[in-house]
Amino acid sequence: MSQATLKPLPSKYLIHYIEVRNAPLMAPYAGYDYKDRMRLPPTPMSIELFLQYYPDGDVPYELVVWGAKEKELRRELLMLSQCTVVDAWTPQGLWPWQRSGVRVILKQKHLLLADQMGTGKTVTALAALRTAGALVHWESFAEFMETTKVLILCPRHKILDWCEAARKWLYEDVPITAPMSAAQRKKAIVEFERGLFVTNWEALWATPELLKHKWAWFIGDEAHRVKNRKAKRTKALQHLRPEYLLLLTGTPVERAAHDLWSLLKILDPNGFPSYWAWAYQFCVFGGHPQYPRPLRSRNLPMLWDILQPHYLRRTRMECFGLDDPPIEITTVQLSPAHLAAYNRIKADTVEILGLGKGIGARKAQALSQVAVHPDLLDLQGGFSVGVVDYDTGKLAYCVDLCVTAIEEGERPVVYCVYRRSVELLIILLAEKGLRVAWFYGGHTTEDMHKNIGAFRSGDADVLVSTVASGGEGTDLPEATLMIFMTVPWSSTQFTQAISRMMRPREDLPAVVLLAAHGTVDRTIIQKVTEKGANVDATVVATAVMQELLQEERT
Repeated sequence: MSQATLKPLPSKYLIHYIEVRNAPLMAPYAGYDYKDRMRLPPTPMSIELFLQYYPDGDVPYELVVWGAKEKELRRELLMLSQCTVVDAWTPQGLWPWQRSGVRVILKQKHLLLADQMGTGKTVTALAALRTAGALVHWESFAEFMETTKVLILCPRHKILDWCEAARKWLYEDVPITAPMSAAQRKKAIVEFERGLFVTNWEALWATPELLKHKWAWFIGDEAHRVKNRKAKRTKALQHLRPEYLLLLTGTPVERAAHDLWSLLKILDPNGFPSYWAWAYQFCVFGGHPQYPRPLRSRNLPMLWDILQPHYLRRTRMECFGLDDPPIEITTVQLSPAHLAAYNRIKADTVEILGLGKGIGARKAQALSQVAVHPDLLDLQGGFSVGVVDYDTGKLAYCVDLCVTAIEEGERPVVYCVYRRSVELLIILLAEKGLRVAWFYGGHTTEDMHKNIGAFRSGDADVLVSTVASGGEGTDLPEATLMIFMTVPWSSTQFTQAISRMMRPREDLPAVVLLAAHGTVDRTIIQKVTEKGANVDATVVATAVMQELLQEERT
């Protein structure tokens, strides 16, 4: 069959080219070839012409479609051939919700991607970047990166994770600049010319030179860090004007809908001019009449309608069919000496802690430290509570629980709110002969990354971390048991920490909360649970998101 007699491919497909993988060379028709791939010229062509080289079942191969409306073309190719048709930008493959996420990103350009933790937001963002680059430079994505500047901001301990993900999902030699200190960052940003610049959030206000570059893409990981409209980094971010602006966070709301305003203002500066107008429309206020504060969200149907163009969220249940893990609250008895010390400190909070009556957040946090051990609290005026042993109470119970779990083949992770309790627990676990990996502030990014790697590879038996450091952005799918020595006051931190180990698996991991009997621990757990329920009601997936996911599944 000659090319002149063939029916041309419908122009609606707007194909850049079709790539063939895992098939013999198609020369002389192929435009060019390399390794086990070949590409057909980026001109309208007939499907019949393409398929005549390899009839159905002749050889295993894949058709990779690069261009607009590629999904319609994939369907037509599948009807005409038994070959495998895949997305051009995902040689490793994406989940259905990630593919739909890429489409939404490319359409909206400025988006709050709020998929629940564990659903792969990092991969979705990088896949969108690669897709956009492929549509501009169809011959080589590397050429696109030669003239493109991408700024990625993330927590300090995630810088190396982003570099690894970029090399996997973009290409191995993608140009990456990732300074690890303020001095390195200041020098690097002046010399930066192309590729990815990966640094931590504090750089936004500490390194003004960042704002002088013309960024084509901005990706902000753990974007709930800029929900405070008065913070320096939030104000600095509003000066960026990239073509594509992605904010990634699985916890966009900590208390109520007012937390969304700063994120939406960054995405659409003109569409959300007034914080107070937004807050009073979508929040119920309470507290002191002169200093009211948002308590919970309201007018949710209207809120979801406004969010539609700016916001995309899918839950683990929608994506994986994965429930949240069961949570067990275990009551721990304190020794008489420990309980007496706790009660004395609680009764004398004005003298010792400078706190008033009632159980406010500051008082609750202080007493939760004493519930672990009085040594955690820096008592004022040399106040003495007597000697309290370390072989009783929550510390001892947690050590015994870890030893038993490891003997049964479990991989435990222990979260503590306070650094001092992490340091004590590391010593006690090491005395039992356990290999302990740790993760908390005050150490270099390389040291923390090395410890996480030791736990993931099995070189460490247990990981001990503060909630603030390890609970945000550090994926731990190897963990099968999560123990909270103390529960954080923030429902966002609590949810983030639990979600770190949530990945598709046969058995759900277990979560154990330790609550010291006769202390403030139960009250904190109740308050955090109540706040979490309100947040869940605010950030539910919308109908449009459901339709996108269903379309990909079918």
